[in-house]
Amino acid sequence: MDLSAARAIIDAELPGLMRALGIPHWRIKVVYEPVEGDPGCRGMARCDRLERYETATLTFDPAAFDDADQLRGTLRHELFHVVLAPFDLYDGAVTAAVRGRRDVGAVLQTAWDHAVEKCVVNLERMFWGVLENLRYVEERGPAIPLKKGYSKASIAHNVKAEKAAGKPTKVAQAIALSTAAKAAKAAGKPHKAPKRKKK
Repeated sequence: MDLSAARAIIDAELPGLMRALGIPHWRIKVVYEPVEGDPGCRGMARCDRLERYETATLTFDPAAFDDADQLRGTLRHELFHVVLAPFDLYDGAVTAAVRGRRDVGAVLQTAWDHAVEKCVVNLERMFWGVLENLRYVEERGPAIPLKKGYSKASIAHNVKAEKAAGKPTKVAQAIALSTAAKAAKAAGKPHKAPKRKKK
């Protein structure tokens, strides 16, 4: 990918992603150059952060990207590193504590790098899961409101509503029973609250 295309994509995507990820207050500088030194970055991109000052530098090598989707995905990945920046304080403290102990420092650094990358991957999965859920809700329309009563009819309605929203049967039943118990308590009749049958 050439530099002008990469710059256009990042300029268009960065502000919205920063807002979506809750980091619009960070000052983020973007640099375009070859990326070296960090084996975890695969020569594509790197994120350097100063959590205390809420500043970061994202470095991208445009030549390493085949298409816009790959660049967008990498931009999002690097921004998740910014989201996790508060953990850098812990990393700095541990690094200082084991200074001079090369064997211990190397083990801890390997564990740290792996844990951070796994967290970033999990955040990416969560991000896509949230987007997928929002799309599902948009397509399905608004959820069916739960009835606030504690009768068998109200409970049956609520189980059906929760199952229609995609919840497993046991989860739908638990939500319906909990809603009925709260309604009975609010009505001053907690003894009328339904009990879950024991197996």
